Amino acid sequence: MPRVERNPWLEITISRVGSETRISARSSREENPPAHTLDPSFSPELLRGFATNLKRAVEEAGPLGPGLIQQAHAFHEAIFRGALQQTLSRLHESADDRKVLLRLVLQDSELKAFPWEALCEPRTNRHFLGNSPTLFPVRGIHSGEPWQARDVGRGVHLMVVAPSDLTVHEPLRLKLQESIEAGELTWLEPIAGVSASEDYLFERLRDERELHILHFIGHGRVQESTPQLRLVDHDGQEHWLDVELLAQEIKQLDRKDLRLIVLEACRGAEPGPLASAAELLVQHGIEAVIAYLWPVDANVARLCSAAFYKALTSAAKQQGDVAQSLNVARRMVLSKSPSGAAAFSPVLYLRGSNPVLFNFKRRKLSPAPASTAPAERSFMPPALQGVLGERFSLVLGDRWRNERPFLEQFRERLQQRLRRDAQENPPPGLPMSALTQRYALRFNKSALELEFRDIFENIARHSPLVEALARWLVPGFHLTLLRLPVLELALARRQPGRTICTLQPSGPGGTRIRVMWRTAHQGDAWKSLHLPAPGLPPEDGQLQELYQAMNPRQSIVVFRPYCGYPLSHPLELEEPFLTEDDYLLGARRLEDWLPPDLATPLLAALRNQPALLLGLSMLTWHHRMLLHRLFDGKKLPARSLVLLEPGEKEQVLWERGDGLPSKQGVRALELGDAELITQLEAHAPQEVP
Repeated sequence: MPRVERNPWLEITISRVGSETRISARSSREENPPAHTLDPSFSPELLRGFATNLKRAVEEAGPLGPGLIQQAHAFHEAIFRGALQQTLSRLHESADDRKVLLRLVLQDSELKAFPWEALCEPRTNRHFLGNSPTLFPVRGIHSGEPWQARDVGRGVHLMVVAPSDLTVHEPLRLKLQESIEAGELTWLEPIAGVSASEDYLFERLRDERELHILHFIGHGRVQESTPQLRLVDHDGQEHWLDVELLAQEIKQLDRKDLRLIVLEACRGAEPGPLASAAELLVQHGIEAVIAYLWPVDANVARLCSAAFYKALTSAAKQQGDVAQSLNVARRMVLSKSPSGAAAFSPVLYLRGSNPVLFNFKRRKLSPAPASTAPAERSFMPPALQGVLGERFSLVLGDRWRNERPFLEQFRERLQQRLRRDAQENPPPGLPMSALTQRYALRFNKSALELEFRDIFENIARHSPLVEALARWLVPGFHLTLLRLPVLELALARRQPGRTICTLQPSGPGGTRIRVMWRTAHQGDAWKSLHLPAPGLPPEDGQLQELYQAMNPRQSIVVFRPYCGYPLSHPLELEEPFLTEDDYLLGARRLEDWLPPDLATPLLAALRNQPALLLGLSMLTWHHRMLLHRLFDGKKLPARSLVLLEPGEKEQVLWERGDGLPSKQGVRALELGDAELITQLEAHAPQEVP
């Protein structure tokens, strides 16, 4: 009777010899088929081209096209041929379940950057190495550290580290809720937001009684050949941790229960001149590391991780096989995601030749008590809580999701008339300010304002998000770019006991400032006057009352630099800032509009306390210009925070700060409007009576 081999493996070493790519192999049966080289047509340029095209397909959230499939066939056939293919076939036959581990040892940084997991068996369209049910590719690392599967008596303990956002891990937890409730997974308290400092991470690594998997969601980079992960410091600012220091800390703590690290971070598997982040961790004793060759959409990464953890920890399993589980996850991405190419971004680095990380034979699962299941977000992100917990200035932009449908209607109307009456076809993607500038030049500014009025005068002067924000505003200086007085009316409803003052440019070219205010408990009784620039005082009878209303220590003062509809009459339209000329010529510094004794305390309030920014885009030039003028070219105050909607892909731009005053970045947090409203309402202070 032939010997049955339960854990067969085939190790393939791929190396460069001059301009040639050399393939050699050995098996768990001590077979060493003759080495061979790839045909010269499989040049380094061809390999780079395939990897680049596959990466582009991931970035564009697209499928694997026929051209990529054909190349994947050719690469597969070039490697698995002759004696090597015969060796693999015999390994399949010798295994009781026909399953074989394929260990890839890659000897060159360019070879490590190649997606070998995307090789596709000829005469098939979906039988890739990375989703095969019988052949499981891993990237091998030579290490002298001992290896042994970990006995797990209960649930697998998972801890998430998410420095950029306290909410980003929540969708993953919700997808895993069934596994958590079944006791298959134990969801440890995440390290997230501003608490994700190096000291706190190391403290948790030291103090957790059981920790089997560490899952990092955030940003990575290679800086001067050194792989790094981004954490935060004690002030909430970014701090880059060398991955090798993290690996050394884990080794020094002797955490033999920590078997797997998942790096859901850009550049986690990117090979540097020495080693990638994933390789460094495995070299220092971590059994397995999953990392990404290229960034993928957050929803795809979430889908992949959820499928992986369910396959790894299922109650039906007697062992947790990391290689088989990752192939299951890739199949899920290929079948459920429109971006099938993204399935080949996650790769597995494995120390040794046994992918079984956990032994579940003695596991006794008990459902998690309802009280231990994480609640539906009853906490506020610390970065946001930190801003709201002190005096802050709100800068409310006009690019929040609820505003976009009206802006798009406005855009479409302008484009239609330009095409119809001016025989002009504006380029797609033209910025709104440039489009309105064309319209004003073709027809005149009054025609543009009529179009604006027709779209915007019927918009509801109520927004759930602004209503929630209004409960948090305290006396100080705040800004809104909304063309309707949504914020001011919400403040009057939510804080009837406050004095509220609003000011906006008025008159031709915005040469004057219009001031409207209502004192506490005055309902809709708003008073109004114009301040002529550069600051001639109003009539003596209203001077004292106006100065008191504009005191940011006692009143909520709202500045509307882009004009629009004031509070006095629903159809009274101050000339709104719409065109490039408006933003260039009409937008001024506040001190150029107001007398110094009015402007100075307002600007002091703005520039000396944190700012909460939302509805702004770093890609909108007049938003950047406004920030430069407001903060006089100096960096935004410490602890300022910008809120971005998930998927906007601007977080790095804000944090890097190239377009901000003094080129100093600001903390950025992705938070959807529904989640933001929930948090603001759940923790809102009492309304001022």
